[in-house]
Amino acid sequence: MGSAAMFLKSAIVATSLFLVTNTRADDDPLAVLLPKLAVSSARFEAMLKKASFTMTGKMETISSDGSLSDPKEGMFRIVNDGSGVAKVEVIKYAEDGKDKTEEAKKKAEEKAKEKKVKKPDEETHMPFLGTEQGKYDYRIGESDKADPTRVRVYFTPRSPAQNLVQGSAWVDSTNGNILSMGASPSKTPAFVDYLRVQIECNEMTSMGPAPSKIIFEGGGGILFIKKRFRGAATLTGWQVPP
Repeated sequence: MGSAAMFLKSAIVATSLFLVTNTRADDDPLAVLLPKLAVSSARFEAMLKKASFTMTGKMETISSDGSLSDPKEGMFRIVNDGSGVAKVEVIKYAEDGKDKTEEAKKKAEEKAKEKKVKKPDEETHMPFLGTEQGKYDYRIGESDKADPTRVRVYFTPRSPAQNLVQGSAWVDSTNGNILSMGASPSKTPAFVDYLRVQIECNEMTSMGPAPSKIIFEGGGGILFIKKRFRGAATLTGWQVPP
């Protein structure tokens, strides 16, 4: 076979492989969606590191008969001044109906003086972040009947760890923005039986959607001393500097 014919055959084979490869990628919604999710997750984490917002919430203890007790309510301003460490400003705080704002302020000041440096393998990141995607398996589930561009993506760590989460998120498939997420640690710390967190992202900032509501519940304890709790918080007044 002449060199021209060999070249032509090789070119045809290479073109065929290129078309097959690209067709498979285009036909795989997950392969198209994950890069978008990586970008939006990086933007989301960058936003949280420099944003300031107000958090208003309540937490209660769940008794064995299902009744609620020991309510704790508060309003806090989370301030990021560019130092890399968020400052918690206590606006008001109460336990079981009793005002304990001043005590909470003192505790917040003492907490701020503690210098805790987390190791890289102790930090929890968005499960769709580019550096995290190799640690997870993903699956696209159902789509929103009212808006098919909104799809649910399930994520599970390949090797469970305390800083890796499992759950699912509703995302905008056109841009990868996270609309809501439900997650729990894939491996819980000692004395923690379970912890579930639901996040809604309905606040809009210059860097995209931000959390507007957080709902959580958990339980744990030592031996026969067990406690369950639940709570919720709304996040408002988002300020994201340029």
